[in-house]
Amino acid sequence: MSAFDEAKIILRPLFVPSAAVVALLVVSAIQFSEARSIKVPPAPDTLFVERVRIDAVRHTLEPMGQSGPTLRTSVAVRLATSDDWPGLTFRFEGTASGVSIIPPVTFDLHLAQDVREAAERHRQWPNVFPSLIVHGVSENGQMLVDPEQAHNAAENRKGQSELFGWIALIATILPGFMLYSRGRVLWDRHMA
Repeated sequence: MSAFDEAKIILRPLFVPSAAVVALLVVSAIQFSEARSIKVPPAPDTLFVERVRIDAVRHTLEPMGQSGPTLRTSVAVRLATSDDWPGLTFRFEGTASGVSIIPPVTFDLHLAQDVREAAERHRQWPNVFPSLIVHGVSENGQMLVDPEQAHNAAENRKGQSELFGWIALIATILPGFMLYSRGRVLWDRHMA
């Protein structure tokens, strides 16, 4: 029997716990990465509600995701403009992207920025065209897209991913302890 075969037989008890440690660490890293990539919209009580008449809508594809030729994917984004607020663009993305818009129509938009501040910025610097993200939409008092539901759903998904990451990380303790104890026994038996 060669030295390699002998080492393979000696180290066999370490294979299962070491594979379990690696697998659980990978699962934990994936869950934490997923939690980090989830965008949570602003809390509904921090949003500005503004009644805006939408006069024109255009659709465009924008790259999303990590940079690189094979990693980026194009995502459809709906951009709306209003003649009342020249130079401003309203981006309907996330849950608000599903709203049917047939201009001219008036919506109550839930925005993270104040429309007046954005218009003032455009007035001071004409080359700056602010794009305001729409997080919620209501029409005639009826909520079409509730920003609170979108916020809570994203927060729950993020919390679940972090929880699963911590569970996988904590679960690594048991196979890690088995790996340590078996390695110590093998060390004492074969190296002493």
